[in-house]
Amino acid sequence: MIRELHYLPLYTNSREQLIEHSINAIKKGKKVIYIAPSREVMFDVRNRVIGMLGGLMNITICGFDDLEMEIFERSNNNLTVISKDEAAILLTRIIDKLSEDRKLQSLKVEDNLSGLVNSIYDLIKLFKRQAITPEKFQKIIDQFKNNTVDNYTINKFVDIYNIYELYRRELISLKLTDVDDRSFIACEEIGKCGIMDGVEEFIIDGFINIDPINVSLIKTIMESFSEINLRCSVPFRTDSTEAFLEENIVKDLLGLGFIEKEQISTSELLIDPSIRVLSQGLFNLSTERISKGESIAILNAPCIEDEVRQTAREIKKLVMEEKESLENIAIVVNDAEQYEDYMIEVFKELGIKLDYIQNKSISSHPIFRLVIEILHLVEQAEANNFIDKEKFVDIILSPYFNFYQSSKETAKEYLYVVKNLKDTVNYEASLEKIINNIKSTGESKDMVEYEFKLETITQVKEIINFFYKSNNDFPREAIAKECFEFCIKIIDSFMIAQKIKDLYKEKCDIMFYRENIEVYRQILNIFERANEILALTKTDENISCSRYIELIENIANSAHYTVFSGANGGVKVIEPDLLRGVNFDFIFVLGLNEGAYPKLNQKHLILSSVELELIRNYGIRLEDLDWELQREKVRFILTCSSAVKGLYLSYRTAEEDGGYMIKSGFLDEVQSAFSETAIENIVKPKIAMRNRFDFNSKAVWSPNELNKNILKGIWQERDYNVSCVSQNYNSLVEEHKQNLGVIIQLGKIEHSRDYYKKYNEFDGRLSNEIDLNSLGHFSASKINTYKKCPFKFYLQNMLKLNNFEEEEDLDPRSRGTLIHSILEMYYRCGDSNGIYDAETEKYAVNEEWLRNCIDKAIAKAGFTSLNDFVLKQYCEELFNKLGSFVEKDSQMLNNYKSQKNAILRPYIFELGFKDSESFAPYTFKGFIDRIDLEFNNDGKFTGNFVIYDYKGSVDSKFKDSVTGKDLQLTIYYFIIMRLLKEGFEYEKQWIKHDNPKCLGLFYYSYKDKHVTAKIDDYSKEGMYLDVCQDILTHKRDSMNKLSFDTLIQLLSSKIYEAIKNIESGNFTLPFECSSYDNEFISCEFSHICRYNEQRLEIKIKEVE
Repeated sequence: MIRELHYLPLYTNSREQLIEHSINAIKKGKKVIYIAPSREVMFDVRNRVIGMLGGLMNITICGFDDLEMEIFERSNNNLTVISKDEAAILLTRIIDKLSEDRKLQSLKVEDNLSGLVNSIYDLIKLFKRQAITPEKFQKIIDQFKNNTVDNYTINKFVDIYNIYELYRRELISLKLTDVDDRSFIACEEIGKCGIMDGVEEFIIDGFINIDPINVSLIKTIMESFSEINLRCSVPFRTDSTEAFLEENIVKDLLGLGFIEKEQISTSELLIDPSIRVLSQGLFNLSTERISKGESIAILNAPCIEDEVRQTAREIKKLVMEEKESLENIAIVVNDAEQYEDYMIEVFKELGIKLDYIQNKSISSHPIFRLVIEILHLVEQAEANNFIDKEKFVDIILSPYFNFYQSSKETAKEYLYVVKNLKDTVNYEASLEKIINNIKSTGESKDMVEYEFKLETITQVKEIINFFYKSNNDFPREAIAKECFEFCIKIIDSFMIAQKIKDLYKEKCDIMFYRENIEVYRQILNIFERANEILALTKTDENISCSRYIELIENIANSAHYTVFSGANGGVKVIEPDLLRGVNFDFIFVLGLNEGAYPKLNQKHLILSSVELELIRNYGIRLEDLDWELQREKVRFILTCSSAVKGLYLSYRTAEEDGGYMIKSGFLDEVQSAFSETAIENIVKPKIAMRNRFDFNSKAVWSPNELNKNILKGIWQERDYNVSCVSQNYNSLVEEHKQNLGVIIQLGKIEHSRDYYKKYNEFDGRLSNEIDLNSLGHFSASKINTYKKCPFKFYLQNMLKLNNFEEEEDLDPRSRGTLIHSILEMYYRCGDSNGIYDAETEKYAVNEEWLRNCIDKAIAKAGFTSLNDFVLKQYCEELFNKLGSFVEKDSQMLNNYKSQKNAILRPYIFELGFKDSESFAPYTFKGFIDRIDLEFNNDGKFTGNFVIYDYKGSVDSKFKDSVTGKDLQLTIYYFIIMRLLKEGFEYEKQWIKHDNPKCLGLFYYSYKDKHVTAKIDDYSKEGMYLDVCQDILTHKRDSMNKLSFDTLIQLLSSKIYEAIKNIESGNFTLPFECSSYDNEFISCEFSHICRYNEQRLEIKIKEVE
């Protein structure tokens, strides 16, 4: 039996001997438990053992927490471990009950209940880590009473005791235990659970202090397993660390019976002499100064970005010049969250791999913020209560806002209406005033614009009504399940998941899609988690939805999603506490500023400084700032001592907002250890914001930085030529000459676009006419693209950038194409499958046939990568969507029969055409989704027809169609009119009529509108005759035959006008870009055009 304490000087390689003892035990067939204080120490030990044994066997390398968890899981206690979320629920209930019963004498609940709960939780956690049970705390309070402590203080401690004791009883009654109770259970169960069977060596390595509860566990092991060797290593002794180590770890271990071993035989650690002397002498007030310090540097930076950039340059230099491996370099930072975005961006720019995982709280994600704002607004929307307009605006402006499947243009109109909404209580009257204002200002003269604004106002009214109506169902006192169902119903109403998919289709990359879908999934899981917590703590009945939403926010604060996952073998980013005898060739310590490093751990407990001092006298250490500072000094020494070849210490001279920052006192200690001569080499000159990018030929630069500096010199000389370069850059120009030439040319282009008042080729105004033969043919989508944005048409069709001809090259697996295929199959073969009864002349829904069509279309599209479950869910989703669609469509067709005494039949599907006559001499090519033909009761084609184009969303399509912004339906009209007059063969039938008449041209949405909408569930937008009012659609924007024909001829001229503009080489940007708003630019060419209203306004005024 061995009880050894290796309390040794800093730089003693005691871990080598500990691993040797471990391997000897393993070779004898025995087991080893190796306790380490951090994951870095664990990795270090594992790598060493694997290097010597070739693998890990019969050895457990873990922390005290991991060991306690293993013991807990092996014990048959039937207890469930709860997290802080469940504990907070229990403590809230306990504090509420004590407050109601007037048993809290000093603690005030009314002020901040959640803050009080968090403080009590932290206090109980600290009690447990110091092995203070309620009974021990009660005895301390009794001593207070005997020592003339004032009544207020005693009452506060009694309140804390009562909460602590009731919390323990509640856990026992519910068969629960919190994370910190596992330590007590481990002490009780370690002798029974079998985890120590066969163990010969129990090793504790790298600790600078051990919590009292873990000391109790060590004592239990010593008493229960006398045959096991226990060895503890504390190889960190220096003149300045000695007092802290002896007080916080050595004294406890010697008290347990460990024997101090003052010397061991190990190999010497090869550490740079300057670093060794510095680490051994820090904080000891020695008058002796170090004369050399080539391996140490003290850097400064005016901001975090520059601090990180300097670090990255130094690392790149080490890799390039000294062939240093990245995995032998570590960055130590106290607040990684503040630095992580800069590190990821800058290190990527310089091509340096980073071994770091960036996680962010779910509560900070915009999707979660939107969900919570919606739920809070529902909660506030009580009768006669004012809805918070600012929150309402935040919801509308969210990129994930999707009520009515809103487009960006609609969202802008929502914003206009809400900003002019004077009263959200009497909102109907207030909205009526906005309508009257539109009429009085003459805006209503444009009927299309007026109708659009009127519909927008109607929708805003419905949205506000949705919040008030939802508030009526807001659960005030309910079971958790009802709160859950209510919240999920509200969230589903905004179709956020669909909006994420739409954003992905519009412009966002796959990483954006994955992150957002994962976050949305986690948000739904958080609601499920809330139910589990409430059920586990038996608080799932009589809960208000307000408290339920508060619980959701608390859970989200501790839930995270991954933003960045680095690569193995990259530069490690480490917290200061993790380096305990783990060495890296080079260490960079960032953020050495007062208040940031050292950063003292303050829990904001509910005890005053006097009360903390009082309780400290009885052996309970809570928020001891002096103790924390001494521990931080030890950590800093260990951080410095972990560097083998080089140590870089960095601080900032300014806050991110420009405020002044003071460097850490730890840096003063470092500087005081060196002579004045050495300091001149160690401390680098001050860097200001304005000169942080000044050229230094000896520094490492990323290509981006280098190009910026060279171009800065070139453009300052006002001679835009590569040959005009400062002498500093001559040696670098040749390598980047071609690239710089391109950049300079781009600079000229940007200068032209920003400052020339006339349009030129850089703005899309070509000097030569276009040979239209190079286009091959026109299509409706090409003309619409030109009308929407001539510049995009130019990039797609003239420069062939990302060109995608939807009529010819459709992806069979895209959702839109798949739905087109299903609907075509459903109607085309519908007569033989019961969807149309020739005798009753009525349509009906055949669900079996629809499912059959979906299965056939899926099989034809080749969805081979989806598993059966996902495929089944996808098919079911399609069935639910299209089942409702064909049902509404059937009702419309049957209504037509009853109203018009004629049969309107879906007859022609996916009609392909190549037409050189309708718009002669220009050729048009494309597909028409669906044409319904009218037949009389004798089955004869009457010449009347309706054209449909299926769309996922049809917002603003009527407005665009009648104003000439969207000419697709007009093109289809002229194609079909010509075909019907001349006659054509379709499905082996000749179709012809001498006097065809178009009843309507529609965009037909296969996506249902929101359930609260009063307009059609499946919306149609387009142009149609008044004879079909309330038959084909319920919208109020029909027109008579004369108006329809006049409008069609006007739109026809706009088609020719667009073609002539294309032929003349006019591809300038539109003044108003429909893809642009303050949140997103939903266009794949936004990085090329860089739309800017102010820039265009100069040119347009010049043209005018």
